[in-house]
Amino acid sequence: MYIVCYHKISVREMDMKKRLFTTIIAALAAVLCAFAFVACGGDKGGDTHPEDTAYQGALSAETYTSPELAAKAFIDVEVSGDVTDATFVSYTKTADLTEEEVDALDISDAEKESIASVEKGEVKYTVAAGDSDLTVRTSADEGKTYLVIIVKYNNQTVKYYSPVLNEGDPLTKSYYDKVFSAENLKNVTLSYNLEIPITASFKGISFTSSMSIKIDGKWDEESYGYLKSTMTSDILGEKQTVVMEQLYVNDKTSKFSGSIFARSTLNGETTGWMMEGGIQTPELGDDDDYDVDMPDDDEDDDMLSMFMPAFDYSYFIKTKTGFKINSEKLTEYMNIALKDAFEQSGAATMGIKLGKTSASADYYVYDGKITESVVTLTCNYSMEMEGMHYDYVMNEKITVKYSDYGNTNVVVPSDIDFESYT
Repeated sequence: MYIVCYHKISVREMDMKKRLFTTIIAALAAVLCAFAFVACGGDKGGDTHPEDTAYQGALSAETYTSPELAAKAFIDVEVSGDVTDATFVSYTKTADLTEEEVDALDISDAEKESIASVEKGEVKYTVAAGDSDLTVRTSADEGKTYLVIIVKYNNQTVKYYSPVLNEGDPLTKSYYDKVFSAENLKNVTLSYNLEIPITASFKGISFTSSMSIKIDGKWDEESYGYLKSTMTSDILGEKQTVVMEQLYVNDKTSKFSGSIFARSTLNGETTGWMMEGGIQTPELGDDDDYDVDMPDDDEDDDMLSMFMPAFDYSYFIKTKTGFKINSEKLTEYMNIALKDAFEQSGAATMGIKLGKTSASADYYVYDGKITESVVTLTCNYSMEMEGMHYDYVMNEKITVKYSDYGNTNVVVPSDIDFESYT
């Protein structure tokens, strides 16, 4: 005699499960998206990425009174960061630079005229391990070394020159700032793809749910920015597609400057364009022409802010084709961030427990600009509900590509009637 037990799923339980899936996806997507920041560049296409050779080093803005102080500043400014607690130990000169080596440095001819000599040397430093969740731990606190260039001037002052990076070197602030400079984001086309498949198992039976987000964007700092995102989801058999469109008015001479026009499409029904922001009031200028009163340039409300760095240079190490996040720091950060996200979302109170997490993040650089980023995450978690145990595996992947650097032309949707908003 066999007794077969069926677990009847109530409407309330089904709704709760859908809500749990949505909560989990949102929490993981929010954490992973923080690592998907990219800048712009010319994508060479194909399956391989060219070597990153554009960065030739950078001269410090500040001056110092001795090579030792300049070397210490190099560690404090260029190496030490949010997740790397670096402490200077010593500096030792190893050689003078030849005239040809000095000429190759990225220093203006005018400044080179005031240089007395240039040397290179070895900086020794230590990296301390973090002792709380506020700092992502590093692998060790043993002594480390970095090669630095010291520039001495005729007036007895000294600067450090942050050198060209080799594979495996910790990323320096100068390299990071140059790659993510505002100049690189003035005109660009982007393509963003996020895939989140989830596999769940219950007593040997498996089923899948998924969510994907695709974004196509064009940005021109002088005219407009246009973003179209399509989100599709299949949560326990319930499918949905949502399309969002946004047009950013960047033209500083337009009375709509700083405004955003948006509309959405849900289940095939499209709303009308809605404007966020106000019409700028023209003021009479000294030349009797009307000038537009511009919004504050410090406001960070453009679409590219989503893709700007959420983390500093100390998370990364150099690769031949760009850089990547230190895997230890990334995985540990994910564990910390996911724990916080789950606690804030209330997922823990719903019987959800996080398991093993692993992640990777690679960034490809060409001509001093990022062309592509690939971020992956695998997360295991379990859920207890009304005496039943469920195991889940979620795999996320975000791929972002930038193209048409400097050649992006934004086309305004033809059905936006600007005059109707005046």
